[in-house]
Amino acid sequence: MRRLAILALAFYSPGGIADVAGYVEFGAASTDAERVWSEGGSGALGRGDGVFAETRLSAEHRVFDDRVLIFASMLARSDEGGRRAGLIEGFVDIGRLGEEGYRLRIGQAFAGTSRENVEAFWQTPYTLSLSALNAWIGEEFRPIGAEFAKRWAIDAGSFDLAASAYVGNDTGPAALAWRGFAMHNRLSVYGEALPLLPLPSLRDPRRFGAQRVDGTQPFGPDLDGRLGFALRGRYDNGSGIRFSAFYTDNGGDQDLHNGDEYAWNTNFAVIGFDWNFAERWTLLGEVMRGNTLMGFPPGPNVDLDIDAAYVLLSFQDGAWTYSGRIDAFHIAEIDRSIGELNTQNGTALTLAVLREWQDWRFGAELLYGDIARPGNNEFAGEIDQGGTQATLLARRYF
Repeated sequence: MRRLAILALAFYSPGGIADVAGYVEFGAASTDAERVWSEGGSGALGRGDGVFAETRLSAEHRVFDDRVLIFASMLARSDEGGRRAGLIEGFVDIGRLGEEGYRLRIGQAFAGTSRENVEAFWQTPYTLSLSALNAWIGEEFRPIGAEFAKRWAIDAGSFDLAASAYVGNDTGPAALAWRGFAMHNRLSVYGEALPLLPLPSLRDPRRFGAQRVDGTQPFGPDLDGRLGFALRGRYDNGSGIRFSAFYTDNGGDQDLHNGDEYAWNTNFAVIGFDWNFAERWTLLGEVMRGNTLMGFPPGPNVDLDIDAAYVLLSFQDGAWTYSGRIDAFHIAEIDRSIGELNTQNGTALTLAVLREWQDWRFGAELLYGDIARPGNNEFAGEIDQGGTQATLLARRYF
């Protein structure tokens, strides 16, 4: 019944039927990497071999003299693991930022941390896959709560400051901790359980055997009754230079196991920029640093430092966009638990070319990842999660 109510809200709001937009895409990928994690393997690259299809859809409607926005977005996909359809975002905005204004947002929405994901549906205009950092954000971080944002005009530019309180992000980053970073363009939906690697510790009642057998649910009911908070700032000089900073602490009760999930205490910061340094050139990048804790010694516990960064250079020539991205990421295990080693080291190079034609976007991408997770040797015998992947895509917007 709750899902039906959400879908009804998406397509109907006071004053009439909502405006609907979205896309449908078809693609094919080929890789020499291990079988992808979403299909039960240990690989960290994209979609694996084969063809795929996906639709992402949004509906929005403004009411009360355009002062209130009702918004929802959802997707349906041909995925082998996890949920094949569901809600991405759903929120109500009161007010508008505009050139100089305010906005109160209530519901579930992306936190606006990214310089790469500047299109609707947490998408990028530069590549087909996302950076490791933003692929993880799409998987496991989407606050459910309230955010107040204020914008000030500064000469030709602007400055935004936002603060939020949220619930429902207690279980992350279980996928990041027990699999590592992955590189793809896959979004988790509300209520979905993401597959986890078949780690021996997740089947051992003396370690983490109480974890649900179908994986981890990033977005769902709150476990510990604690609020998380986030702060965000953005500066745009009005001449092609933009900076952003974001910090969050989910306030998770790391000593709590509730039903079939564990609560994690997680904090991280992201600093980013983008710079249109010439007429057709853009340089952008982000750096993330964080930590996550679950459990207390001497019992089963996880304590990880998390780092990720990327830099992307893009050149636009009419309808063509050529981009290259370099990623580097690292997870360091600093606990002394009895589980597997969760350390991961990775670097990646992505080259992409996109072509816009009427309502279509066509793209080709080559992604190479040198990714190692030594703890995988305990169950898979293969610590290499990377490899080479080639992807072709056709996307029709409506």
